Amino acid sequence: MKKKEEEFPGVNFMNRFWVAILVICIMYIIFFVEFPK
Repeated sequence: MKKKEEEFPGVNFMNRFWVAILVICIMYIIFFVEFPK
C-alpha cells in the first residue's frame, strides 16, 4: 500500500480531496436537517 501511494501521490491527494468534500457536504446536510431556519 505504501509503495502504491508513493507511485501515485496525485491520485492519493485527489481521493483525500473528494473525501473532504463529501464530509463537508454531509455536515451541511446534517446541520440544515437538525437546525432548520
